[in-house]
Amino acid sequence: VLERGRNPYVGQAGDAWRVFRGDKGVLITFRLVAPSAAATSRASVPLVVVLHGAGGDENMFIDASGQGIVASMGMAANAIIVSPAVGAFGTTPAHFDSLLSVMRSEYRVNNARIYVLGHSMGAGVAAQLAQTRPEQIAAAACLAGGTAITAAKAPPVLFIGAALDPVMPAATVKGAASKSPTGTYRELAPGSYTQ
Repeated sequence: VLERGRNPYVGQAGDAWRVFRGDKGVLITFRLVAPSAAATSRASVPLVVVLHGAGGDENMFIDASGQGIVASMGMAANAIIVSPAVGAFGTTPAHFDSLLSVMRSEYRVNNARIYVLGHSMGAGVAAQLAQTRPEQIAAAACLAGGTAITAAKAPPVLFIGAALDPVMPAATVKGAASKSPTGTYRELAPGSYTQ
């Protein structure tokens, strides 16, 4: 395929580990889950960027969090899920631009349906993207983290805090939501945080 000058990843379905070149050529690993129908769709499809917390990696949302519910929901919704390694990815919003460029070159991404979901450290990156790239994101969710989003044309943002979170107190998450004109806050009861 390469010898014929074609990108072998265009329209590739399934679950794969990949690397893309971010801003200034930085290599960033990511995991991609693309349902067959989404990968080959003639119509544009949603893209969900999921961002793990500190100590996690690009596999966290796909395999572990909620027993892999993000991947299952993505398959059911015919959405492409992409999970970059947040350590490098979160250093500049320009990496998000590079990732979108790669995804748009390989799939028919619906530019009006790009979503960002982050947990803890990843929630901070999700909030940063909603603040700096508001017109590129349809909606964002910040789980156990995030900062106030005050940008003009900011997307709707759901902030979720956990009642007994010792690392990121619910009051901190609630405060970020209250300072975000498009923010909504929801608090999870004890015992529901990792389910």
